[in-house]
Amino acid sequence: MSDADLTGAFVTLELSADVVLKLHRLSDRDISELDMWIRGKVVAIARAAITDDSTAAEQAALLEAGMSKAMRTSWMTGDGRALIASPDGLARILYQADETGHDYGEIRAMLYDPNVLQRVAEAVREIQPKMPKSAAAGKRPAGLTNPPRPKPKRSGKKK
Repeated sequence: MSDADLTGAFVTLELSADVVLKLHRLSDRDISELDMWIRGKVVAIARAAITDDSTAAEQAALLEAGMSKAMRTSWMTGDGRALIASPDGLARILYQADETGHDYGEIRAMLYDPNVLQRVAEAVREIQPKMPKSAAAGKRPAGLTNPPRPKPKRSGKKK
C-alpha cells in the first residue's frame, strides 16, 4: 500500500519546473466523472463518423450505435481503458485529481515527453492502484480506431 492509500496524503507530480501537480486519490465521484468523459468521447467518435453524404437513416443508426456503446463503456472496459491510456485520458485523470487548478490543455501538452510519462505512470499508480495496468503504464492499446457501426437488423424468425 502507498502513503496515499494509508493516509489520504497527496501525491506530488512535477511535470516541469513550472508545473507541479498535487494529486488526491480518485474518489467515487472522480471515477464517475471519468466514466462520463469516456462516454462523451465514444459519442463524439460516432458523430465524427457521420459524413455529408450520410443519409438521415445512416446518421440515426450511427448515433444510436454510438449512444448504445457509450452506455456500455466505462474506464474498466476495453474501449474505456484504451481511451484512458491515451494522452487525453491520462491528462483527464491528472486534471481530475489535481488540487492546484492547472489547465487540462497545459497538462496534456506535457504528456508527450517520455520522461514525464514515466513519472505520470508512477503517480497514477499511487493515486489509484486498482486502475487498469495498461492505463497506469501509459501504454496506448488499440482502441476505438473504427467508428461504431449499427447492428444488423434481425428478421425476427427464430431458428
